[in-house]
Amino acid sequence: MLVRLAALARVCWLAAIACAFVAPGVNATFLIGIQDDGPSSGVVIASDTGSSGGFFPIGGPTLEEVIAIRSGPGGVYVLDSTDSGATVHRYSRQGNFLSTIIPAGSGGLEDVSDMVFGPTGDIFIANYETGQPAGDGGEVLRFSSTGTFLGVFAANGSGDGVNASLGEPMGLAFGPDGNLYVANDNSFDNVLRFNGTTGAFIDTFIPDNTTGLNDPKSIKFGPDGRFYASNEGGAVEVYNGTTGAYVGQFVTTGSGGLQEPVDMVFAGGSLWVLDGDDGAEAVYRYNATTGAFISATFLTPTTTFDDARTFLIATINNVPVPIGGLPMFVALALSLLGAAFLTLRRAGGRLSG
Repeated sequence: MLVRLAALARVCWLAAIACAFVAPGVNATFLIGIQDDGPSSGVVIASDTGSSGGFFPIGGPTLEEVIAIRSGPGGVYVLDSTDSGATVHRYSRQGNFLSTIIPAGSGGLEDVSDMVFGPTGDIFIANYETGQPAGDGGEVLRFSSTGTFLGVFAANGSGDGVNASLGEPMGLAFGPDGNLYVANDNSFDNVLRFNGTTGAFIDTFIPDNTTGLNDPKSIKFGPDGRFYASNEGGAVEVYNGTTGAYVGQFVTTGSGGLQEPVDMVFAGGSLWVLDGDDGAEAVYRYNATTGAFISATFLTPTTTFDDARTFLIATINNVPVPIGGLPMFVALALSLLGAAFLTLRRAGGRLSG
């Protein structure tokens, strides 16, 4: 009997590993955040076939305009812009609503454009405008991992006092040096660098009028240490990660059909780029070393993905896997069960049933 149980456990163990790491027929599953303020708003599950797999959140508040989806401590965090001010909700990786981490309008959250986690787990949010006249009233706010407002991290107007002053922050990224980089729209596009601990302005990492900077909604440091910025014209630009000097186009204009990149993720040896172009929403995949086009996943039906703004790839050890199938805790439990039976079998020597 124990022999049969051990054999069954071994099958379950291997099946659990397969469900966790292999994902037959699926290379990636995306969580696509929809910014549309209407019935289509929310977070939609999509596979690399492009088809919709239903809405991700199970329970919790109705989402209005999803601006950012990020993986963080204990789950998936969604930055949502509402009529009452922006808010952040936390969900399990299976899509169950867990809690509202940051209530609507907390700390003055209003029109927001991005969210990142800092090196210590704090949450940083780009507050695009703060009710000041004629726009350009942006700032970066800091919250603890539990949602406590910690203050204005980078104040409006921070900078050199000329063009390179914080006006309308778009994309946020922490660099290998632990500092915060902010893609800034203040008459001209530039990238400002702030001390990652104190928020003090350091310098203009990429100055105004630098080649390639064109409404960079998404900025990232790549696995090679270089700095990447989306270009609204349909490209991804790359810069020296230390000096900010322009290197060139990493993803050339229109490569594979790219039109309006709004978010980027490095994962599984690839650069994945969400194209938010109206009616042609898609996820493009490029070689993370060369920038060469690999594939495009067009999201259907297009009405579901209208105004796609942000996305997240569900990953295990940086390998894209689907959200569906066995939940991770079930796979882990089966794995531990199988290991226990196999250990018992070895310890007991020859067993008969």
